[in-house]
Amino acid sequence: MAEYLIDDLARAAGTTVRNIRAYQDRGLLLAPRRRGRAAVYDDQHLARLGLIGGMLERGYSLASIYELTKAWDEGHSLGAVLGAMCGLAGDWSDESARHMTEAELAAMLGPGAQGPELDAALAFGLVQREGDGYLVPSPDELAVGYELRTAGVPLNAVLAELRAVREDAERIAQRMMAMSAEHVLAGYARDMAGGEVSPQVADIVSRLPKLALTVMRAELARAMRLHGPRMIEDAVRRAAGDPG
Repeated sequence: MAEYLIDDLARAAGTTVRNIRAYQDRGLLLAPRRRGRAAVYDDQHLARLGLIGGMLERGYSLASIYELTKAWDEGHSLGAVLGAMCGLAGDWSDESARHMTEAELAAMLGPGAQGPELDAALAFGLVQREGDGYLVPSPDELAVGYELRTAGVPLNAVLAELRAVREDAERIAQRMMAMSAEHVLAGYARDMAGGEVSPQVADIVSRLPKLALTVMRAELARAMRLHGPRMIEDAVRRAAGDPG
């Protein structure tokens, strides 16, 4: 097992000596071994710093990380703790995947259904090959794409917008889960470490999707009301050759 002095550990972990000492003071990092006057760290410290850095990047606070890592240090599986937090409600959508024949999918995707645009749809995950046809994980999302395409938006532009929306949605989901973990779920971490989920935690997590969707609908409606008319007017003027 490799050994590190604190300066070497900071370089290996991509952090600072000040952060390492702060994590020790907060109980996030185990104390180093003493060798004379030197503090000696090892690969376990390096791995813990990697875990702390990754969770901070996902929006967890140091207090939440402390609760989770404390449960781990007490002999529980961190995977069980995180799995209990993130997998409580199972499938958070009431939408069912649908199988489509090649002809049905061609009717939805249009002329690009057999070319590079189909490859792009497969790469994005809008559709998946299944037997002699295709599996559509989200028929609602495909239906939106169909409406946009029939309105004149090319399939590749539809896919580009769906990709951007997906990235935005993933950031929102991460923030919602991080907020819940910090302020609510961290207090239940040790109770969940054995895989048992309390009714209170299950109820909180089961309501997260509805809460997130409510906020997203309200904010999207506000943005459309605020910017939609002006953007449509500008687009009509440009199409008519009037710079406004």
